[in-house]
Amino acid sequence: MFWDLNVVWDAKRAAAFADTALRFGYAGLAYNVTLSGQQVLDLRSHQCPIPPPVALSPTQQGPLWRTAVADLGLDSEKHGALLQLRRLTLCASDVAQVTAAADVSALRPTYHILALRPTSEEAFQAACEKGVCDIISLEMDDKLPFQLKRKDVLAFLHRGGIFELEFGSVLRDAARRRAFLANLEQLLHVTRGRNVLLSSGALDPLEMRSPGDLANAAAVLGLRGEKANQSLTEVPYRALQRGVLRGGCSQVLSTPSGLEADVDMAAESSKCRALPCRLRDLPTALCYLVLLVAERAFQQQ
Repeated sequence: MFWDLNVVWDAKRAAAFADTALRFGYAGLAYNVTLSGQQVLDLRSHQCPIPPPVALSPTQQGPLWRTAVADLGLDSEKHGALLQLRRLTLCASDVAQVTAAADVSALRPTYHILALRPTSEEAFQAACEKGVCDIISLEMDDKLPFQLKRKDVLAFLHRGGIFELEFGSVLRDAARRRAFLANLEQLLHVTRGRNVLLSSGALDPLEMRSPGDLANAAAVLGLRGEKANQSLTEVPYRALQRGVLRGGCSQVLSTPSGLEADVDMAAESSKCRALPCRLRDLPTALCYLVLLVAERAFQQQ
């Protein structure tokens, strides 16, 4: 299942975004709202502008998709064949703004995904070590004002965190591609391509790309082998699972495969995940266990 977890929220273009995503074969997309400056510190007063989703067509997805929907605690009848999710991105320049991200749990309606975009070394370190977020999104199309220190990156990866590569700005502005490529090389070097998420960052439906196009572009840019495909499938799904956990679900996320050589595992339990609290019926729970075992076997290959 393919996911695009970053298209800019625009009420006038939301339906066109959804139609395009469905045509490209995405299982779901996330409309992104970005806050910065004082808006972040006043997060408790923020009102989510994204209304409940409008089902495009009857659900025609397979059992794996329906199991994933149940895993995420969503209602497939309200979404139809495409999951339309809400994402909030907070631009943080200091520790206070990183800390303010914890207030997102008080918002109603809730956001399915929370991303932090640190704009200083102080904010980046705080986001990696203790930031309450599912994704760290870096401004890849401009020179980063700080170095991506391996210690900070590994701290975030060890917590199950995910880094985002946003392609939209690269497609819009050729002058920014050089900075993007330099930052991309640095990010892939410190992460070794693990837990890297690919998104379109589209401002317009015409900027969206098919999963195949994005995966091919990622492979050319250095995200080799299965990691290019996983950046559109497994990694965004794990980001959604982190959102469920952040919302209060009893779940422990696994550390990315291969990371054991870089950091000490805190405990064996951090490799396992308990059943989500929303899985209340036995058949769905059994399906989840089968998927969990299959995922563990895949990671060990």
